[in-house]
Amino acid sequence: MNPFWLKCASYLPYKYTPNMVTVTGLFCQFLSVILIGLYDFSFSEKLPKYVYIFCAVMIFMAQTLDAIHGKHARNTKRSSSLGQLMDHGCDSMDNFLFCIVLAQAYLFGNTIHTLWLQVLIQVPFYTYTLEEHFSGFLRTQINNIGVTEFQFISIILLIACNFW
Repeated sequence: MNPFWLKCASYLPYKYTPNMVTVTGLFCQFLSVILIGLYDFSFSEKLPKYVYIFCAVMIFMAQTLDAIHGKHARNTKRSSSLGQLMDHGCDSMDNFLFCIVLAQAYLFGNTIHTLWLQVLIQVPFYTYTLEEHFSGFLRTQINNIGVTEFQFISIILLIACNFW
């Protein structure tokens, strides 16, 4: 995906700050959760098909914007520790919203499964962020499966929700 992300980053105008790109990605996830909330916030009812497609597109947009904001910061020479902190803060909130979308897609309802989904996504995120703080290296994958692959699998599953 890196060539695609580099190309996308090259289209961003200088006037867009990297933090603006980060917040726009977070806003995409907020839109998904707001749309889900208009239909069902119990995570137990099947939603109209277009909602799942919309959520899949918004996850892809959030993923792309999250991947290109750092490239945009380096391209425009506007990297900073504060920007990195904002990125991790927005990523944390993005993970929370991502879990809401997945809980709805899997119809987990108000069960322990929704809680475990949050735990299984958030705990590694915080652990890796803490590891980055002490080691200076942010691990985003284990073996060949990482954040990007998990998000693509989730996008495929959201689209598949239209067929069952």
